Amino acid sequence: MALFTATSYEEQKAHGFRPRADVQAWPLTLPIDWNADPFKDRNWRFHLHSWRMTDAIFEKYVKTGDPAYLDEATIFIRDWHAYHLIAGKSSEFSWYDMAAGIRAIRIAFLQEQISTGKWNPPTADRNILHGLASIHAKRLQDENFISLGNHGLFQTVGLDMLCQEFADMPECRNGRKFAAKMFEKISGGQFTEEGIHTENSPQYHRFALTAIENVGGTDRFDLPALRRKLDLAKEAWPFMVFPDGTVVRVGDSAGYGNSLKVPDPHPVKLSNGKEFAVRDWHESGYIVIRSNPPKQDSMLFVTGMNEVWSGHKHADNLSFELYEHGRQIFVDSGKFGYNKSEVRNYFVSAAAHNTISIRDRPQTPRDVKLNGSSLNPLEITDDQFVVTGSAEFPRLGFRHERRLSYEPGRSLTIIDKVTSGREREFVSTLVLPPDLIPQMTENGFELTLADGKRIVGSVEQRDCRVEAVRGQDEPPLGWISSNYLKKEPTTVVRAICRGNVQTITWEINLKA
Repeated sequence: MALFTATSYEEQKAHGFRPRADVQAWPLTLPIDWNADPFKDRNWRFHLHSWRMTDAIFEKYVKTGDPAYLDEATIFIRDWHAYHLIAGKSSEFSWYDMAAGIRAIRIAFLQEQISTGKWNPPTADRNILHGLASIHAKRLQDENFISLGNHGLFQTVGLDMLCQEFADMPECRNGRKFAAKMFEKISGGQFTEEGIHTENSPQYHRFALTAIENVGGTDRFDLPALRRKLDLAKEAWPFMVFPDGTVVRVGDSAGYGNSLKVPDPHPVKLSNGKEFAVRDWHESGYIVIRSNPPKQDSMLFVTGMNEVWSGHKHADNLSFELYEHGRQIFVDSGKFGYNKSEVRNYFVSAAAHNTISIRDRPQTPRDVKLNGSSLNPLEITDDQFVVTGSAEFPRLGFRHERRLSYEPGRSLTIIDKVTSGREREFVSTLVLPPDLIPQMTENGFELTLADGKRIVGSVEQRDCRVEAVRGQDEPPLGWISSNYLKKEPTTVVRAICRGNVQTITWEINLKA
């Protein structure tokens, strides 16, 4: 059983429940208010109903073998049972899909300790576990309740583990067969044939990959096609991390990971003699161009994924992040968090990404027409990489075509053509990291890096106006997510151009 511990057993005993390092500890005073929301944090509430406070206790049991820790963990499970099944109370997260799957895994783990003779709880606790197993097995066989996203992995594995331990329970008669069928369906849709996770978020690429391994998915279910995709997914992961270890922030992504360290055995060599590690996953919706290790100077990550309208997709069609001169130059604004708010709406909107938006209304992830991918095959000339693609926005009444011509270390040209049935103001946005403050020019901007290097950007069209916005509250504009539910001001440089058919061209000199 995979455990999720942000704090140790001793820390939890002393201070309380703390499922993430970025939240304060919350006293675990019985009886627990299972509808509590002390931090106005949906993710925290999910962890509460996943019984994450038991993980630190289970970890102690695994290390010591002392069943007294299982008795202690059961206190919280008994309390959840009393709140819901005796008092008849509920919470928005009582039957949150992934939380139910994680609870099922823990119920199965406790039953395994009973059946192997390692734990002998009172009859009352056995009956509670049996009752919880029954309602979870029944609920987890409702196909309408099963998520087809990564949450469904936990639901189906939880059901399989539950019905392995409670095989004689009537609710488990067809449970494992149902779990196997649904796991195959869900896992098959998690990754493309190129091994890229379909929810448009590198962080969830890693999460799904790790989750399947941690719950023993390929061991529990014999799925050769999934194993092949997972092998490709593992190979892909280092290309979703910048040379400085920062995970590409596309979609709901944040954090750090292991970047590519080993030279690509089949690099692309340009006419200037420089070699680059390239991954053309245009069918899946990603294209990556980066310095071939040990060089770590440059990296361009472009997204055009339109596979699903998942909860982790942002309105970042044909957006990109650029890493040059050993640092980030143009960035994605990041995840922020999952709480429904005006700020969350900003972070998922096109205005928070390096792409095209319209000025008269927010552009949301659901405005794009799904077609799998907006990207075309990567083109390579003597000295440049050329990324092209297009996206349609039927509800907004316009089409966007983009061409990125990239010579690593030297230049990036961004050509956007937008076509609409009526005249409107289109905005081409470039998001800078917080520490880069641009000096604005008549038709663009200049950046001076810490080592003195200069980057100059200009808009070719004279009928466009260029502005810089930083940390604006109403409406939100010019923010980057520094941590979960944390934001800090950053500068967005925007070219604003009016028309019904308009071309917007940014010329970025990376070596001014």
